[in-house]
Amino acid sequence: MSRLSDLPTAIKFSSECCHRDVAVLVFFKEIGKEFTVLTSVARKQKEQQVRDSIVRLIDNLYVHHGPRGLLARTWPTGSMVIWVAVLLGLSLLLYYF
Repeated sequence: MSRLSDLPTAIKFSSECCHRDVAVLVFFKEIGKEFTVLTSVARKQKEQQVRDSIVRLIDNLYVHHGPRGLLARTWPTGSMVIWVAVLLGLSLLLYYF
């Protein structure tokens, strides 16, 4: 039967290292739990902001593109011709300059 005092120093050192390693692992595990809690709260807030932004975007699109929106109405032919002329003129300006 061997006693702890009879063991070589290398074995004593490695057993002390194991206890230190376990303590470090427990410490990092607790830090990880705290980090997970804090980041999950921040993630939920960011997800809610993104959802709100998407809802606002869809609402704005519906105002313009919905059944009663500006783009759903009929436009006179004359205004269409003017816009075509303006766009062709802009493309000519961009082409030559």
